[in-house]
Amino acid sequence: MLLQLHGGGYIMALTDMHRSLAVRQAVLMNAGDIYCVDYRTAPPTSIPRRSKMPCMHMRAFLRAG
Repeated sequence: MLLQLHGGGYIMALTDMHRSLAVRQAVLMNAGDIYCVDYRTAPPTSIPRRSKMPCMHMRAFLRAG
């Protein structure tokens, strides 16, 4: 199982490049399932809050595995 949290810094959404990278990583590690998280971007503020989304997805990933 592969859980990919892309490094968009909450300013960039998931792209096809991220998806293709996840597929290549999964092939290299012989993973049967791939989870690519497309978390929302930060609101337009000067100091964006840290998102809880990656932690939430990691917990779900661990429960599934």
